[in-house]
Amino acid sequence: MSDFTWVRLLLGLLIGLGSVLLLMIHKLVAARAANPRDRFAPFSVVFLNYLFVWILFLLWMLFYEPDIALVVFRVSFHLLPSVIAHSLLLLALTPLLRRRVSAVTCAELWTLPFLLALPVMYFTNRETSLENYFLFEPWLVLQIPRLALWIIVAVWAAGFLGVLGWKLLSHVRFRRTLLRGAYKASEATRSEFLTVWWELCQTGTGFGWKLRIYRSPAADSPITVGLFRRTSCLVLPEREYTDEELRMIFRHELIHLLHRDSAAKFGLVFLCALGWFIPSLWLGLGRAAEDMELCCDEFATKTMREDERKTYASLLLSAAGTAKGFTTCLSASASGLRYRLSRVLHPEKRRVGYLITALLSVLFVFFYGAVGFVVV
Repeated sequence: MSDFTWVRLLLGLLIGLGSVLLLMIHKLVAARAANPRDRFAPFSVVFLNYLFVWILFLLWMLFYEPDIALVVFRVSFHLLPSVIAHSLLLLALTPLLRRRVSAVTCAELWTLPFLLALPVMYFTNRETSLENYFLFEPWLVLQIPRLALWIIVAVWAAGFLGVLGWKLLSHVRFRRTLLRGAYKASEATRSEFLTVWWELCQTGTGFGWKLRIYRSPAADSPITVGLFRRTSCLVLPEREYTDEELRMIFRHELIHLLHRDSAAKFGLVFLCALGWFIPSLWLGLGRAAEDMELCCDEFATKTMREDERKTYASLLLSAAGTAKGFTTCLSASASGLRYRLSRVLHPEKRRVGYLITALLSVLFVFFYGAVGFVVV
């Protein structure tokens, strides 16, 4: 192997070890949290923090460094092989991972490339000149005329803005349709919700007291909509549920809220828009949404008895509906329903997934910058 390949492997092993340590710390903190609400602290919070840093980084580069917009494009270009390799491998391994690895880890693995991107860039990007390469020597170097590069950047930017605008508009339209004709749920329903909030969080203050609960003729399944706490609301269909079913619905949706899954979905859509021309990212977006539901089921049914699990599984079957935009729905994905029913009815102790996390981290670093370009 060349020296550059050894550098790739060494840095990949170091960052893979760091990923495992981060995962271990996350599990430890969640398991030993003094406040019960913190036990639901999602890995997506770390992911969203990284996303925020990415947005600030892009804005700074684009508006305060006139020629470094090309460097931003080069950074994204170097990330492409890693993101494609990661998404393809994870898509191929999804059926196996869902049988062997915990649902929480399966959901977290989709965010891994974007958690690793900044530290890898920090270690490998020291030059700002467009003609200089990173520490990693590319396996394939493309020569692109400057005019052609600007055309490519313009096409990518148009696609990014188009996809993101389309997704935002779809979310707003779905929210309006859902809430049109909606009315407040009864006081008894509200009281039942607060009881579940108390059971989950063991506190009488916080988000649970402020969440609005509606019934809507447009809802075909219990659904939570809203990216921010002040705009979030739980919408129930116009059908009667038993007290036990209501408790299960509330438990499921509250865990989504505590995990901030709606915000995580927005983050995934944002990153998918960045790579709108990569088919595997679009496929991965659907799988990631399914894994979030599996993760929620895992938390919701952890302390349930066998008869309660059967009721929960029956509720999933009867509550199949539609979820669009950045929403969470009790039962929206038909493709992932068999996995959910299997996990609910036949719970098994699954591995945390440290090894697969380390291997995917090494893969990400190994393919980083595999394809490069020079401006001619």
